[in-house]
Amino acid sequence: MQSPVYQFCPHCAAPLLPAMIGGRERRRCPRCGFVFWGKSTVGAGGVLTRGDRVLLVRRAIEPGKGRWAIPGGFVEENERAEEAAAREMLEETGLSAEAVSLLAVRDRPGDGSQPHDIYLVFLLAYRHGVLRPQPEEVSAAGFFCPEECTRMNVAPLSLAMMRLALAGPTPGFQAASGIDLLSPAARLYY
Repeated sequence: MQSPVYQFCPHCAAPLLPAMIGGRERRRCPRCGFVFWGKSTVGAGGVLTRGDRVLLVRRAIEPGKGRWAIPGGFVEENERAEEAAAREMLEETGLSAEAVSLLAVRDRPGDGSQPHDIYLVFLLAYRHGVLRPQPEEVSAAGFFCPEECTRMNVAPLSLAMMRLALAGPTPGFQAASGIDLLSPAARLYY
């Protein structure tokens, strides 16, 4: 499915015209100046541990139907990413949890058929609740160790986050390329 491109200005309804902005052709409104910068999504997920196990859910809907993953979903316009991770945990599993640290950021640029996808993964701490998978989105849920996951259809990001969370505290995190993304002195600003 092709990522949508605005044809008309969402502010004043004038037709958007091609314009070179920032070294790229973009769609710009000649009447009010609106620029369509492209489509992007922001998601958040949470890793909840119990001893040497991590909570995974089996998705009951697309994308990834039948695949095991950490609970997560889209960040709403009116919430912080760590709140979204906790909300998704509660909605999908019935467990209340709160974010204690940022584990990783996945930055997956769009390819024309999909929007640019940014996904933040948080380490969560259990607060209360009983594990009850929400059947509209989740067909099963449970705590698993990495060895058990070798026999399961686990999303690669979820498996990587499981291993990272179980490895214990680290001085910040690093991208797969080895570029230092966060140092111990880094802060998340609002």
